[in-house]
Amino acid sequence: MSSKVEATSELMDINNLKYEGPAKLTLVESGSVFKQNPADQNVYTSSSGTEMIINLQAGEDFVYGPNSYLRFDVKCDGATTANPDTNNVGIGFLNTPATALFSRFLLEDKSGSEIERIEQLNRAVRATLPWKYPREYRNTCEMAGQPARESVELNKTTQDNFSLNQNENNGVTATGRFLRVCIPLWYFSGLFHEETLLPPQIVSGMRFRLSLARAQEALQVIACGGGVVPAADDSKLTYTIDNPVIMLDTYRMGLSVQRNIQEQSQSEMGLPYSYQTLYYQSGNIGAATAYTQQVNKAVARAQKLWSQTQDADVADSVNTGNLGSAPLSYFQVQHRIGDWFAPNQLLQLGTEDKKADVQRNCSELYINNLQCSHADVCGMCMPSGIADPYHSPSISLNLFRNTSAAGNGADAVICQTLNQSPHIGASGVAINNSRTAEVRLRYASNDGSNKQVQSWLEYVKVAYVYPSRLVVKQ
Repeated sequence: MSSKVEATSELMDINNLKYEGPAKLTLVESGSVFKQNPADQNVYTSSSGTEMIINLQAGEDFVYGPNSYLRFDVKCDGATTANPDTNNVGIGFLNTPATALFSRFLLEDKSGSEIERIEQLNRAVRATLPWKYPREYRNTCEMAGQPARESVELNKTTQDNFSLNQNENNGVTATGRFLRVCIPLWYFSGLFHEETLLPPQIVSGMRFRLSLARAQEALQVIACGGGVVPAADDSKLTYTIDNPVIMLDTYRMGLSVQRNIQEQSQSEMGLPYSYQTLYYQSGNIGAATAYTQQVNKAVARAQKLWSQTQDADVADSVNTGNLGSAPLSYFQVQHRIGDWFAPNQLLQLGTEDKKADVQRNCSELYINNLQCSHADVCGMCMPSGIADPYHSPSISLNLFRNTSAAGNGADAVICQTLNQSPHIGASGVAINNSRTAEVRLRYASNDGSNKQVQSWLEYVKVAYVYPSRLVVKQ
C-alpha cells in the first residue's frame, strides 16, 4: 500500500529542498567600517593622576556597539626584586583584563549630561563578567592582557607574552615593555552591549572618560623566572598608557532610513534606547559577623544585585590581589525587597559557622549564583549554568571556594537575580524608598577580619534621544 505526500513549499523547506537566492533585506549602504577616535592626549601616566578622555564622533553613521573596542599600549616601570638576576618577576593583569587600570567610568553626551557612571569599575568587571559568560570569556580576555591561568606562573612564556616589564643587562635593570591590549567597549558600558545599532544622535559628541587607578591597585605579579615567587618592591611602580584610541564599528544607512530615524527623534517621546548599568554602594562593618547592606537607589527595573566582601586591611600591592573578594566566609545569605525574599528560606552553608566548614559546603550558594547570573542578550535571558551546562560561568566551584587565595584575590561573589521572568530580560522589580533592596549576611564566627561589603545594583536605563539632547531615565 503506497501513500502520496504532496510536495508543498512548507514540506520542501522542512526537508531542505527549497532553493532560492538570499533575500535583499539590508538597509545598510556601507558597513563594517572601523573608525578611529583618539584620546585628548597621546600618553597618560599613573603618577600624574589624570583622567583619560576620548571624544567620539560618528557623523551620520550608526554604530554597532558589541564590535567596538578601546585599544592602547601599556607598560610599567619601577618594580624591583632582591635578586633580579635570578628572581625577576613579570608584572601584569592577574584574573582581570586591563580594565584593572580604571577606577571609574563616566559617559557623557555632547551637552555634557551624564549617560552612565560606574564607580569601582575595575572591581565591578572582575566581580560580574566571569559569572555571566562561559570559560571562553577568559580566553578572549587574553586580547585585553589577561593570561588564561588564575595563579602566578613559574613560566617564561607568560612573562614574555603578557608582562608589562622586562629584565635587561642580565636582570640587573627592570624596564617597561609595551603590551598592546584591546578591550571591548561593553566591558565598560551596557550601552555598547545592545544589538540595536547606536544612532548617530547618541554617539556624535559623546565623551568617554576613564579615571586611572593606582599602579599598586591595578597591577600584580603574574609570572617569575626563578624557582619561587619573590616579593617585588612596588614603592616606585608606575605605568604608562600610550596612544589610546576607540575603534567604532560604523554603518551608513540609506537616506530614507536616516529620515525615518530623524523623524522618530523629533517626536514627543524621542528615540528610546535602553541599556543596563551598575550602581555601586559599600559599607564598612569592621569585625562584625552579621550585616545588612541596603542599596539606596530608586530605579524602575532592577535586574541583579552583586555583592562581595573584602578585607579592608589588605593594602594595594603587586604581591597581593586587591580587586577580587576575600576568601569565602558566608554562613547565611538572604536578599530582600519589601515582602519579597530570595531565597524564600535563609540560605545556610553547612551546619557549623566556621570558615573551613562553609568553604567546604558552599555548593548551594554556588548553584544559587548559577541560577541568577545568566546574561541578558537582545532582551532575552540566556540559559544559566544550571539550566544549560554548556553555558556554565568562568568561575568554577573550586575557584568560588578558593581557600588558598591571598588578600582579596578570591572570587567569592554573591549574585541574586531580580528579574521576574526566566525567558524575558529587562523585567526586573522596582526599588524605591519604601522598597529598598538589601542583602543580609552572616559570616563564620571565626572570621574576625575588618570587612567591607561592596555591592553593585544592575538595572535598566533608558536614553530618550532627541536631535540636540538626551534625556536619561532609570
